Amino acid sequence: MITRYRPGDTFDFAFDEDGTGGFNSFKDLEILVGKVSKPLAPAMTESYQDVPARYGGVYLGTSYGERQFDIPITIMAANRAEYNRKITNLTNALINTEYDANTQYPLRFNDNPDVMYYGHFTEIPTPTFISEGVQDCQTTLTFMLADPRGFGPTQTIKVVNNDQQLLPDGDMLTSPVIHIIPKTPLYYLGYETLDKYVAVGYNVNDGNTTTDANGVTTLMNAHQKLQVDDPCTSLATWFESSPNTQQVKPYRGEVDGKLTATESSIMVGRDKDGHYNWGTKGKHKDFYGPVAIHNGLPKVSPYWKTSVRLHHVKQKGVHNSRAMGKVEAYCLDNDGRIRARMGIEDPPTGRMPLAYIQLGTNFKSGSGKYKTIFFNRGNPKQQTNLDTTKVKIAMKKEKKKVTVKTKSGGKTKSKAKKPTSKTKAKTITKYVTTYKNVYSYNNTDAYSNFWGEFTLEHFRKSDGNGGYKNMFTASIVEWNLKTGLPYDATDAAHTVMSKTVTDDGKYSFAMANLAVFFGKHDISEDLAKPVVAYRTAFETLTSYKQWASDGVDDPDDVPHVIANAGEEVIIDCADKNVTVNGRSLNKYVSWLSTFPGLTGGVPQTLHFAPDPANADIYIEYKPTYK
Repeated sequence: MITRYRPGDTFDFAFDEDGTGGFNSFKDLEILVGKVSKPLAPAMTESYQDVPARYGGVYLGTSYGERQFDIPITIMAANRAEYNRKITNLTNALINTEYDANTQYPLRFNDNPDVMYYGHFTEIPTPTFISEGVQDCQTTLTFMLADPRGFGPTQTIKVVNNDQQLLPDGDMLTSPVIHIIPKTPLYYLGYETLDKYVAVGYNVNDGNTTTDANGVTTLMNAHQKLQVDDPCTSLATWFESSPNTQQVKPYRGEVDGKLTATESSIMVGRDKDGHYNWGTKGKHKDFYGPVAIHNGLPKVSPYWKTSVRLHHVKQKGVHNSRAMGKVEAYCLDNDGRIRARMGIEDPPTGRMPLAYIQLGTNFKSGSGKYKTIFFNRGNPKQQTNLDTTKVKIAMKKEKKKVTVKTKSGGKTKSKAKKPTSKTKAKTITKYVTTYKNVYSYNNTDAYSNFWGEFTLEHFRKSDGNGGYKNMFTASIVEWNLKTGLPYDATDAAHTVMSKTVTDDGKYSFAMANLAVFFGKHDISEDLAKPVVAYRTAFETLTSYKQWASDGVDDPDDVPHVIANAGEEVIIDCADKNVTVNGRSLNKYVSWLSTFPGLTGGVPQTLHFAPDPANADIYIEYKPTYK
């Protein structure tokens, strides 16, 4: 019989925030706890991407999942009545249906009482009796941690100046709660560390400067933050759309072929014969080719700006002028759906290429699901109309049965007749080549040989009545291949155009990623037998940039005080929530705010607005442990 226990062999469960109350496994639940082997790490899942024509792949990081504690327990009972009482108490303590289903309960092992875990029991198996004739039994409880970290008791740090160095307890990143009680009214408040920050409030002087609680006016930081600056010289930050990866269905196209990267661009790869590998000829009814998908954005924002630099060349010559290709970029939302497209496409029979920037999910004429900002052939000075040319193409060789007459001689033994000859019909097979006339317009325009930047920006603008309306600005700007610079807007010989439109509520979306389609369309020359050789269109991607934005230069048109002297501002970095005396300030939080945390065991400095000399500032945090 066990008559004593060691405090280290017990656990406390469902106690209050201050650590009191709850249930002790020995005193309250009357169970004995065996040795608990705590796992070294939570469940781990590696993300890895194969990259064509690369030795090895791209490691995309490791995801950490739940952590599981298996707690062996023994229930000692002298008789059946004691057994029933202890089982009932244990059931009532561990099963609680009065709270929300997603409630996480605190648990601590008393061999390390300063570290708490938050989780839930996922298994409470039926106990097994130790032997016949006794009521003693055993089972193993499974306690699962959705957040695998351990937490220490809440710590409080008083901030006295902006050069104060902090050394938080713990060994992991934790999300603090920051309390600011200003001594003067505030238009603006926040903090920053290591280029990450929280910015809350109004900008004054037309949004170009801010005035803090100390009356100091400073220039505001940019409201757009560059998230992606990809020169497109490697596939390390891209992957190909396929059944084994994320799939993007091109508009009027099918995925086929292969990609490659050069020292200056991403483009269609080549096959074993050195030809561009668009995919299988004669298999597709429309455009076909590979799709490149970027690895994604570090932060998805409702307002954004994106630009891609595309190169499209329709080769010169009768057959080459008939080539049909297109290169277009797709703006994707969180679900991977195409919500906007921009690019260049060749029409049939050598007509002038078209450039476009469109919003929507279906760009088919008459669908009512798209909005066109640009769809043109460049300015008239860049268009050349040549005479229509007929091109004669050997289409195929056919087997045809042809009847011919041949002479054959015959002799007879009859004495009355002389040898005779007669004509006999015979059918033989010949190969006959047929021809087809096709047309080539040989027309050229601004986009027949074009290298330029396509830009799309989503922002908001005051409607003058206290609200906002969503806007899109699009531009197509031709770049000079010799200088590597964009042409000036005053240069009428080159394409430089921009346009702003108001969204009518159908097309606004948060951009989450970008994909680029390199497409080819079969023409008569591809289907001829033998195939007529010609040079396909040249398509490349040479740059991709993306910015996150807070939407406008100023969160409000009329700056005013958001926190009075003596009111308490609370910045909760875990919930990304800001209040003042219980009132929400979230409408004034910059979209670029990241709510940076504290890393245990690492010295760091936080800079505050207002200055701690003009406010009482406290940082509350729970140390976290791996």
